[in-house]
Amino acid sequence: MNFSKLVKPNQVVFLDVSTKNDALRRVSEVLAETPEVEDLEILYEAMLKRESILSTGVGLGLAVPHAKMDSIREFVVAIGVLRTPVEYDSIDGNPVQIIVMVGAPEQRQEEYLRLLAQVMEILRIEENRQRILEAPTPETVVEVFRGVQAPSPEKAPST
Repeated sequence: MNFSKLVKPNQVVFLDVSTKNDALRRVSEVLAETPEVEDLEILYEAMLKRESILSTGVGLGLAVPHAKMDSIREFVVAIGVLRTPVEYDSIDGNPVQIIVMVGAPEQRQEEYLRLLAQVMEILRIEENRQRILEAPTPETVVEVFRGVQAPSPEKAPST
């Protein structure tokens, strides 16, 4: 399972919300638009239930809400980029600006854990987080997850 292949521009949303639950709701709506998810309300309730156990705010301005459900047929992700950080009860006490929501089939625990590890491997790099926060389009966000580097500005010739 390769996380970067799951990230699609139509599953990236830029958010202007003020609360954690509003952010979770909006990213859940994006995830529920995929054919892999059968029911928005069941998905959203599963995400809230997971948050009630332990916040998925992992630090560094990131949250990775996730749920395994029988009603999800295949792994699916949605990404929310918050233009203004929201309080999230993160483990480091800082607000969140990037949400990567993962939905997974119930019986695929090993792949599920590997997928979550891939997300963290990409997002632990500050440059990747910064590129996502500055992204002008969903396609730019997708490029970060696929490892595509933005062209660097050419240096002016020295005289």
